[in-house]
Amino acid sequence: MRTTRISHPAADALDWEEAMSVIERLNNDFRFRDAMLMSIGCNLGLRISDILQLRWVDILQDDTLVIKEKKTGKKRSLRINAALRRE
Repeated sequence: MRTTRISHPAADALDWEEAMSVIERLNNDFRFRDAMLMSIGCNLGLRISDILQLRWVDILQDDTLVIKEKKTGKKRSLRINAALRRE
């Protein structure tokens, strides 16, 4: 039996309104974890590997978040904006 390799086209980026719509739909479907992961990624511009290392105490503690990026090893200081704070 011969298998056929299926190629997938590269994904296009979402514009801001589409991303916020996806987050809203996730919240409406009670998928709060997924909504928060996407909201953090959109608002702070972090990779998923860096987001998954975060803990609630890191986010709720202060308006500034200091992380060490997994891929680059650099330390980044990020300000949590009002939109993310509301989420």
